[in-house]
Formats: sequence, C-alpha cells, structure tokens
Amino acid sequence: MLKSYSASRLYIDVILAAMVLAKEAWCSITPETIQNCWNHTHIQLESYAVNGGLDSLVDLPSSSQSTTPHADPLAWKIIYEFTTTDLSLPNTEIRLKVHLGNCFIDADWQPALCAVMDAEGDFKAALKAIQPLEHAAMQQPGLKIQISCCLKELPQLKSTKNELMQSIDVLKSRNRIFDTPPTLDELLDPPEEAEIREMDLFTIGEKGEKEIVEMVEHEMAVARGEVIEIDSDEDEDLVGAVHYQDSGDDLV
Repeated sequence: MLKSYSASRLYIDVILAAMVLAKEAWCSITPETIQNCWNHTHIQLESYAVNGGLDSLVDLPSSSQSTTPHADPLAWKIIYEFTTTDLSLPNTEIRLKVHLGNCFIDADWQPALCAVMDAEGDFKAALKAIQPLEHAAMQQPGLKIQISCCLKELPQLKSTKNELMQSIDVLKSRNRIFDTPPTLDELLDPPEEAEIREMDLFTIGEKGEKEIVEMVEHEMAVARGEVIEIDSDEDEDLVGAVHYQDSGDDLV
C-alpha cells in the first residue's frame, strides 16, 4: 500500500535528501582538497597550456608535502643518484626531463646541479649542499591556481538553457502553461524546494530514511481519514493529531 500511494512523493523526498547530502559534501571542500586534486590530475598545467597563461594567480598554502614538479621526491632521487654515483650531468638532466615531462623547468634544478658540480666529486660536500635546497623546495610548493577574471559560460550549458526555455515557450503557446511562465532560475531552483530546504525536514542517513517513511505513512493516514490534523492555534490543549481507532468510536 505504501508503494501504491506514495511512490512519486517518496522518490521526491529521497532525491531531496540526496541533494542535501551533496550540498554538505560540496561545502566540506577546502583549498587543500582542491590543491591535492589538481596536483594529482595535473589540471592546472593543462589549463595553462590551453589558455596560454593565467588570468589571475593566487597562492594556496599547504600543510602537507607538495607534489609539484620542483618538489617531486622521485626527481630529487635522481639528483641524489647524480651526487653519489657516476651518473653524468647530461644524463641527469635527461632523466629529469623524462620523469617530469612538460613539467620540467631547468631553472628549478640548476642550483642543485651546480652544487653537485661545484663539489668536484666530494659527495659528502655535495649532499651537504643539496639537502637544504631539497628542504626549501618541499616547503615552497609554489602552486598557482587560475581564477578567471570573467567566467565564461560553457557552450553546452548555454545551449541546454536555451533549449529548456524554448520548451517553455512551446508549452505556453499550446496553452499548457496558464500562468506566467517560470524563469530559468525558477526552473533550476524552484521556490518550493527552497522552502523545503529551509524547513530541514530530514536527517541524513538511515534516520532520515525512517523519517521520510513516517511522514509518508502519516500522509496516507490523513488521506484515509484515520488522522485529523488540528491547528495548534485553535486549541492549545491538543497537540499533534487526533487518531481514530478502526472502530471509529474511541479516540486515542
């Protein structure tokens, strides 16, 4: 009976709970979360190459060890191999370029390479010289995040919005919409949903699912006439609802 009566309403309520959960997840994102994602996927480097530069640069500090190119642990391992083995300078530079790819910047590694060369085979002196450089690189990730001065709407998004409004115009022309057609903002964020969000009806998780079921069951009881909802302003002594037993004679 629950399924036959409230499938659509239950679906809407579950979707609402999912939207609230998604919003909470979005609000939990921090600058460090973005930094870790961009380091992992190399999004920033691709964006720089596509756009030919950055509109606006903002530094993001990080409390964790950076994975930006000049602080790459594997790249520094190559530097240490250059220091302690017979690896030549040209081969060291080649290995750095192969490992870092397009992220390789010669100026980032020249101080360390020059320090090893200046040690003239004294690997202890070379290690003593490059360790502070490595430490400094790890403490200065130098991440730059692009913030466009003018955010441009994606073509696909713009096209979808236009198609949506065209559909509204067609419905209006066919007298399927009697009142004033809704605006795009009203379609994307209906006022009714905003009111429900402000009410904060449900909890997230299993408890929230139980609350949804209880609310639907209550509405079913109201529809069957088993529950009479009483305005608390009319009678302050009566709280909630008056439930009739199946016999219809007694009140609970």
